[in-house]
Amino acid sequence: RVDFGYRSRGDTDEPPVLTDVSAHIPAAQQVAVVGETGSGKTTLGRLIARRPGSFLGLYQLARLQGEAKAFEAAEANLKKALVINPEFVAAVKYLGILYDHWGRADDAERSYRALIRLNPHDTEIRLRLGEFSVQRREREQAIEQYREAVRVHLAVLRRGVLRTHERHVAVRAALRLRRVVERARPFPGNA
Repeated sequence: RVDFGYRSRGDTDEPPVLTDVSAHIPAAQQVAVVGETGSGKTTLGRLIARRPGSFLGLYQLARLQGEAKAFEAAEANLKKALVINPEFVAAVKYLGILYDHWGRADDAERSYRALIRLNPHDTEIRLRLGEFSVQRREREQAIEQYREAVRVHLAVLRRGVLRTHERHVAVRAALRLRRVVERARPFPGNA
C-alpha cells in the first residue's frame, strides 16, 4: 500500500483531486488510467513517478552516489531498493560492483553469488567469481566458474544473440580457463 498526502496551499475550500484511490499492479504489467478531464489522471501519474521508495529511483540514486564514491549512501539505497524488490537484478549486480570497488571482496562475492541465483546467464559475473577463486588459490572453484562462463556463452552463441561486449567476455573466460587448467605448477605459494 502506498499513501500520498500533501499539505494544502491555504485553499481549504478546494476539494482533493484524488480520494480513495487504490490499485494492485503486478510487476512488469502495463496499466492505462482512463477518466474524464480533471479526474486526476495526470496527478496520479506524477505521484507514482515521484513516489518515495521507488526501487528504480533508489537504484539510480545509488549509481550516482557510487560514481561519486559515496559508497555508504549508495549501499544504503541499494539495500532499500532490494527490500522493495528483492529480485531486482541490476541492483544486486551493482551492489557487488560497489563492494568490489570499495575493497569488500567477501561482500562482493556474496552479492555476485546471489546474482547468479537470480540470473544464471551472467557470464561476466561468473568470470569475476573465477577471479575471486584464483586470488584465494582455489583452483577447482576457478576452473568451475570459468567453464560455466564458457558453457553459458556457447549456449548463447547457439541462439545467435551475442553482442560484441559478450564476445569479449567469452574470450576472456576461455583464456583464463585455459591458463588455470593447463598450468602444470600449482598456484604460487601452494607447493
